[in-house]
Amino acid sequence: MQTELEPTIRRERILRAKKFLKGMSTAIREQKNMREDESRDDWHLYLLREEYRIIHIAYCELRGTPRERIEQPSENNLPNENRIASYKEAIISGSFKNN
Repeated sequence: MQTELEPTIRRERILRAKKFLKGMSTAIREQKNMREDESRDDWHLYLLREEYRIIHIAYCELRGTPRERIEQPSENNLPNENRIASYKEAIISGSFKNN
């Protein structure tokens, strides 16, 4: 049985994810600015944005934001729930990557 984390430790871990998301958003912006106009189908940028989306949903839900306020995707663009749960667990356990 897993015990509840002390609120300050939980907050620190969630803030670490926020800092990571800020770095990712900067990288996405830089990738968008570097791509050439003809290259609209940039696979690396797509993967980076999709990863950001999953981590952002996990981060927001850990902060208590309901999914409806985070995003309202179409039926053919639903996020991967297993990856969201995996990131939530990594953030709370402290094993989340911190670059």
